[in-house]
Amino acid sequence: MKSIRKKLIIGMTFILFSLSLAISIPTRTFADNKVGEHETDFDLVEQYIDEAIENYLNNTESLGTAIGIVYGDNVIFKNHGLTEENGKNITENTVFQIASISKVFTTIIISHLINQGKLSLDDTLSKFYKTSPSFSDITILQLLTHTSGLPYDYSQFRINSDIISNYLSSNTSITPEYIYSNLGFYVLGDIISNITGYSYDENIKKLISNSLKINDTAVNIKNTHINRIISPHNNYKYNNIDAAAYGLHSNVLDLTKFIKGVIKAPILKNDLDRAIINSLEAKSGGALGWYQRKVSNEYYYFHSGKGVDQMSMLLVNPYSKYGVVILSNGLNYDDVRKLSLVLERIIRTHISSIAE
Repeated sequence: MKSIRKKLIIGMTFILFSLSLAISIPTRTFADNKVGEHETDFDLVEQYIDEAIENYLNNTESLGTAIGIVYGDNVIFKNHGLTEENGKNITENTVFQIASISKVFTTIIISHLINQGKLSLDDTLSKFYKTSPSFSDITILQLLTHTSGLPYDYSQFRINSDIISNYLSSNTSITPEYIYSNLGFYVLGDIISNITGYSYDENIKKLISNSLKINDTAVNIKNTHINRIISPHNNYKYNNIDAAAYGLHSNVLDLTKFIKGVIKAPILKNDLDRAIINSLEAKSGGALGWYQRKVSNEYYYFHSGKGVDQMSMLLVNPYSKYGVVILSNGLNYDDVRKLSLVLERIIRTHISSIAE
């Protein structure tokens, strides 16, 4: 198990997505404090950021991209392109499907239930389902780290509790190993709903949205999203099960607030903060629901997601207090992967000179 987990932590690389057309006038927002004496340093770093973004825009085919960068309490937004052809300009309020970044939110809910004593990383599926021997010993930890051996997906039909129960009671043979598994997170979504008695959306709102004052992060497209949604978008109605794997919608405004919540978690340590900390520094020896990469003797944590012609990426370093979110309706994975690495390196290199 330890060798599998080590491979997961060290060996994963992330796929990202394409960026947009011409650079718009950059927007800068300062949240709680000012750059002050570091103003010149900040301007230089912002120039590096603009140049890095521009380098990856020339050969892309996406209509629009929204980028949020957090350093300490400060946030800058870089918005490019349109919501659709002849559409509105992308802003930090533009709503995207964030797809598998939803798994990070699911992990935090699971971590909260663990902190409440309602769940354990060592709990097996036999505690929640009538399982066959193939599935009875699969643990919550294995589901969170994609090491259960469950396949990527299951069923050509819309997933529901009955389909999950039938599958877990079948004689299908699996081997515990790393397989990136949406099915594993379907199971977690079902367990969350059964333990809490709330929908996935309600759990997100009660634990995360209300605490961080984020208003646009929701499972399905809300009426308030209609004039701010990226195109193309998916009108599929997610349920409590598939939402836990890839059903959330959000924007860079909300996700930069989420990044700031992760950064502040080790200091504040309320219910949400403790859940975040547990997901990042689990006793398993690695993060839960996040991937992690070690640079300069500390880790940053990330997850990407692929929606309907959309890609998303969330990255946060809670130790040096910075993070990046990129949302795009493009599919040029390699360029965006490289851009995310460049932005992370710029911020990491200059963080001491631009943050209080």
